[in-house]
Amino acid sequence: MRKSISASLLAFGLSCIFAGAQEYYTVSVKTYVGTALEDQFSFNIQPGKTEKKGFECRLYAKGYQAQGFEHPLLAEMEKKRAEEELAASIAKENANKKDYELIAEEAKKKSDELKNLINTLSRRSENTISRIEFLEKKDAALDKALEAIEKNPRSAKAVMEKFAQIYEKDFIDKDPVPVADYRRADTEEYDFGSYCEFTLHDVKAGSAIFEMAYAYSRILSWAYADGNNTGGGITKFPIFENYLKIFDSTQTVKLGEEYCIQFGRQDKKTATSLHEALQGTTLFSSNDASSRAQDAINSAMKIFKSNSSPLDAQGKFSEIRSRFGAQTSQTVRAVIKITPMGGGAAR
Repeated sequence: MRKSISASLLAFGLSCIFAGAQEYYTVSVKTYVGTALEDQFSFNIQPGKTEKKGFECRLYAKGYQAQGFEHPLLAEMEKKRAEEELAASIAKENANKKDYELIAEEAKKKSDELKNLINTLSRRSENTISRIEFLEKKDAALDKALEAIEKNPRSAKAVMEKFAQIYEKDFIDKDPVPVADYRRADTEEYDFGSYCEFTLHDVKAGSAIFEMAYAYSRILSWAYADGNNTGGGITKFPIFENYLKIFDSTQTVKLGEEYCIQFGRQDKKTATSLHEALQGTTLFSSNDASSRAQDAINSAMKIFKSNSSPLDAQGKFSEIRSRFGAQTSQTVRAVIKITPMGGGAAR
């Protein structure tokens, strides 16, 4: 009897696990420029959830007439040369020293290294202990706040506002790791790669109901500025072609069927005119979200719409490929496919 109950519980547990697994779907996004596959990624998602992906990287470009970045290979060679010179100098200096003197110096060096390591680990340990103490106080304060809310539900807002004033602040690390600051006045930042914000609303009768925002940014060509090249100035800079699609409504596609968003390729003039407006959009801006102005976003969207191409289209990939086969080289295509994860049956 006990075995049959255990077996039933095991079967029930496995059925729950498999039922939950069927709720996950794999979304793959491939980006073609002409006929070439240039970008691809995938992710797993449940109905009712939203996933975000992108960008692959960011490019940092020095401003015109600014000192350029040092070449990493040349810098490494210079570092190696300096190390060899230092080693030769030390060897020459040690040539006339006694063996016991060299041993004593080496022991002193090791002692200094150990002391520095101990000091570093001690600072990190103190910081960890301080953080734990802070979190313990926060947890205790939150428990008291919940008790107060349970006694008087109407006080919830006031209680949590008081809690937030004391505890909802960033914990200050005593030993922060220094991070290189690329956001200087003479540096411009470019998003490079793809971006996707995808919401899977539901899956019914073998079809997925979804909405998404998709963006793609790539180097179209290079431009050159007139003038001399004094002081490490830069006269060459990239021109990007940028693509953005935000659906106005939900879309429906059969599971396993490829859905395509097609863009007509931009030329140099179009790509250049879009660049400034894109800096204000939520997908391409390098500024902090709180500083983005709505009028900049609206301006960018107007430019996108005014520069739409006759080749812009969306729908089944097979139909678009057949319809625009002769113009493939003039297009950028994002191809989306949604499949049950692990081959589970669709609802």
